[in-house]
Amino acid sequence: MPDSKNIFILMGFILLLTNLLIVMFIHPIPTDSRCPNCHSRAFIEYEETIECTHCGLKFFKEFLGSEIDKENILSDQELEGIFDSFPELKDEKARERFLKSIKKDLEDLHE
Repeated sequence: MPDSKNIFILMGFILLLTNLLIVMFIHPIPTDSRCPNCHSRAFIEYEETIECTHCGLKFFKEFLGSEIDKENILSDQELEGIFDSFPELKDEKARERFLKSIKKDLEDLHE
């Protein structure tokens, strides 16, 4: 019968292996993703966005997995620059309504 030290080592190995498998298979960013701007694979992941550690730009995760061509994906900073060009979109509520209407139009287009 194995002693308690060997059982402890075996359990630790099983836990580490399980953790590794979970991280590998339940990762929200595809491993083949690259930054649309500089093509780096180094990201910091946030809830809805990722930030490229090489160029510093943030991108929405839903855009990376979409049908948008990679060279046409805009960073969060670029989107903010577009919104800042329109005085009527400076208000956060107006901006949210505008984004919801665009999202609805895109969904209707795909139906």
